[in-house]
Amino acid sequence: MSVPVVGPSGRQLPEGSIEVWLASLHGELDEVRHILSRDELDRASRYHFDRDRDRFAVGRALLRTLLEQYTGEPRECIRFAYGPYGKPRLATGSTTFNVSHSEDVALFAFSRGLEIGVDIEAAPSRPTDRDVAARFFSPLEAHTLFGLSLEQQSRAFLSCWTRKEAFIKARGEGLSLPLQDFDVTLAPGVSPALVRTAWSATEPADWLLFDISEDCPGCVAAVAVRAAHAVVSVRRLGSWAAGFEPRSLALCAPS
Repeated sequence: MSVPVVGPSGRQLPEGSIEVWLASLHGELDEVRHILSRDELDRASRYHFDRDRDRFAVGRALLRTLLEQYTGEPRECIRFAYGPYGKPRLATGSTTFNVSHSEDVALFAFSRGLEIGVDIEAAPSRPTDRDVAARFFSPLEAHTLFGLSLEQQSRAFLSCWTRKEAFIKARGEGLSLPLQDFDVTLAPGVSPALVRTAWSATEPADWLLFDISEDCPGCVAAVAVRAAHAVVSVRRLGSWAAGFEPRSLALCAPS
């Protein structure tokens, strides 16, 4: 679905709903400079390659513009806080979000008060990296992966990887949480699920995993949420350039 991204609207998120936006990161820093904070501009300047700098800047501007839709707060005034492991959140309000990108494609996920994580990876044409799987997957996951046919392994590898990444991002602990300490499903035809955690016999029942790859052409993608029930919808962001046009300067409340 292509939608315009303009003006504060206060878009309402139903309880238990997760809205995910698929977007291109094509663009340049100079096109979105007026949207970014000083801190974000400083971070952008530290990238060595122009391509990475531009992708960061466009991604951050898209995040701000989408958050404006959900919060009604002018995008230039949105302030972020960060968890102990660096997970960003809004400084105020109940809207939660998570972001992932692979090459020049990004996912932006939003909910109301839920712990959510999202991950996307471009589907490679190369064979599965067995060394990576043996090192980072749990014994059960590696055993399942290597028991598949070679034709199935590449997709199953990314299914496992994106589900694990989405889960640790939702928890907000990053790679401080060892990837081998929990199991997710990955075999074709098996529903996405968190199967086991090393630290709790009951926690898997608290989580839902969703595979949204069908809505992300050329990629494998997953969503994780701590909830008994949730509905995930994926939308394709239309031309973002119209939403990035300069507007009258917003008056932001003091930090």
